This record gives sequence, C-alpha cells and structure tokens, in this order.
Amino acid sequence: MIGDASNGPMSSCIPTGLFYIEQKENSASMDRLKFLGKTFRHAVWLNPQTEEEWDHTWTVSMIRQVFPMFELTLDGLEKAVQHLMAKH
Repeated sequence: MIGDASNGPMSSCIPTGLFYIEQKENSASMDRLKFLGKTFRHAVWLNPQTEEEWDHTWTVSMIRQVFPMFELTLDGLEKAVQHLMAKH
C-alpha cells in the first residue's frame, strides 16, 4: 500500500464515512484495511510523509496497527523489502 495514511476519522471509522459520493458500501474503511491486512499477510504501507510526522495523525497510528509502515524513500523501500523477505 502507498499513501500518507492521513484519512479523515469519518471515512476511517464509521460505516457511513465515504471515500467518494457514489460509494455503495457501508463499512468503515478501517474494516476494509483490516480485511486486506488479514488477506495479504505479507504487506507493508509506504508513507510519503516523514516518520516524524506520523505520530501527529490519528489515522496513521490506526493503520500502523494493521500494516508495518515505512517511509517512501530509498531507505524505507529497502527496509520494507527486508521486512517482506523476513520470515514472520
């Protein structure tokens, strides 16, 4: 996954929170992310924000509980690949 993980709490936590106006589903986006995390056990989240910024956004903390998160930098990509290659 790639993204800044700075979702609005409304779209992340409540079933009626929508990503776009014509969305038909009525489950919270965190529920969908948890489903993806369970379905794809070998997955990481690449965040373009610096790691120092992560603790300032509530939804980043929530998503970090589902996916190991790494910076979207060359160093972060290397760490993410090492994590994915490691046996867990």
